[in-house]
This record gives sequence, structure tokens and C-alpha cells, in this order.
Amino acid sequence: MRSLERLIDPALVARCQHIRHLTARLWESLPPEFLGNCMVIGSDDGIISIVGENAAWATRLRFFEPQILEVFHKAGTPCSRLRVSVRPLPADPLAQRPPPPSRPSPPAPESVKALRQLAEDEAHPELSAALQRLARRFDPRV
Repeated sequence: MRSLERLIDPALVARCQHIRHLTARLWESLPPEFLGNCMVIGSDDGIISIVGENAAWATRLRFFEPQILEVFHKAGTPCSRLRVSVRPLPADPLAQRPPPPSRPSPPAPESVKALRQLAEDEAHPELSAALQRLARRFDPRV
């Protein structure tokens, strides 16, 4: 079996590491609330492309452009400008996700029996039929 390192182009790995490094510099240059709401997605010809989670974050990023450019220059990444856009950010694979919704447990036999009794005692025919269907859903012998 071939190792993963041999299957992935080293230039691609280096580019991903560079973008991760730029994103870390970006987050260092901004207030803490920006963490996770923006990220660097590329750098080409002195232009660093950054995305914000929504228009509000993108607007705030544009406001901080001078400080961001200064941090990148100090970190040794020459850039002349930022390209800020809006795009939903990818989900963090390490983030804790809620468990999938579970199916509700079926009602107790006493509850089904009470539904059947209610259906029999109900004077309104449509409501009685609906209650009978509901009881059959949980106990097909009805």
C-alpha cells in the first residue's frame, strides 16, 4: 500500500500549509470574535484572498485591511491588497457535532389502549377516525 505522502502532490501540501499559516496570521491581527468567521483561501501575485462567513464579517474585514496588510508584511508575506469576499466557511472537522436526532420511542401499550378507548367514545366521526388511525400506527392489531 502506498503511503499518503506519496499520493499527494508536495506542492499542494506546501500551499495548504502556507494558507494555514496566513490564516493564523490573519486571526492574530484581528479581535478574537473573528476567529472561525473568516479565513485566507489563497494568495497570488501579492493579493491575499480572504472570505468572511457573511456580509457583516466581510465588511468588518475590509475595515481592518490596513492592519491586516501590516501584519502580513511583518510576517514576511509581501502583499499589496486584500480580496475580501463572502462565502460560507467549511465546517471544522474537529468541531463537536450534535448527535443525529433519535426516533421517539413508541408509546406504552396503556397509551395505545387509551387512544383506542378515546376513539370509540368520540362522537365526532372524523376525529374518531383520526384517533383510530393513530392507534393503528402504534398497534396494527387494532
